[in-house]
Amino acid sequence: MPSQTSIENHREHKRSGKLGDQERELLEFLRANPNRNFSRQELHKETGIPLASVCGRINTLVAAGLVDARPNRPCGITGKTITPVRAARNTTTH
Repeated sequence: MPSQTSIENHREHKRSGKLGDQERELLEFLRANPNRNFSRQELHKETGIPLASVCGRINTLVAAGLVDARPNRPCGITGKTITPVRAARNTTTH
């Protein structure tokens, strides 16, 4: 379980509106591949970021309007129906 200091630092970071290293890495990857959409599993495979971290960071990027959800499709890795994402058009990084 994370320490209280760690939790408070995380909350302050979120309030600041700045992107963390993993969020920035995922957003840069998505922007480098603007004509593709990716499942969270595919992002994990492509970037090496742990899957649980990818899920959380993508959710944050979607909420910030920096990443868009796309129409459902089968995941290229698991074959399960997923909601892929791609970088939103005309956005800037904090």
